[in-house]
Amino acid sequence: MKNLGFSILECMIVIAIATLSYLIAIPNLQRLNHAYTGKTLIIRLQQILHYARSLAIVQQQSVTVCPSYNGYSCAENWGVGVLIVGKNTKQYFKLNTGAGSLTLQQSGNNNKRIEILPNGMLYVNGHFNYKNSRAISWPEFNLYFNRALRTYITTI
Repeated sequence: MKNLGFSILECMIVIAIATLSYLIAIPNLQRLNHAYTGKTLIIRLQQILHYARSLAIVQQQSVTVCPSYNGYSCAENWGVGVLIVGKNTKQYFKLNTGAGSLTLQQSGNNNKRIEILPNGMLYVNGHFNYKNSRAISWPEFNLYFNRALRTYITTI
């Protein structure tokens, strides 16, 4: 008499192999998700800065880029959203930092806002840094900008 089907031992071996591969894959998927979130956030921030620069040039007026919680006033945490404020302009862009933190460092003493002049120039150079607050070994992303708002992105 022929047995059609699988024995309980064969099923248990398949389940054990599937569980092992799942446990190996999860940390790599988390790292990939963090890398995607960080890179997307930095690229979005780069687009917002270029958009603010184009507004300043086209409207021939100074434009301020600052962090905002609600889209109405400037705040201190860059990880929630970005507000672009000009004479006739006020636009809010929401950011998703996930489990990470976004900080701004400029060569002056004002790390709370970026002032773009009517000619598209900035007062100082600076960079944004995004890193995951849960893990030390995960990659950090940086968006560097100079006074002409030329930007480049690095991964550490």
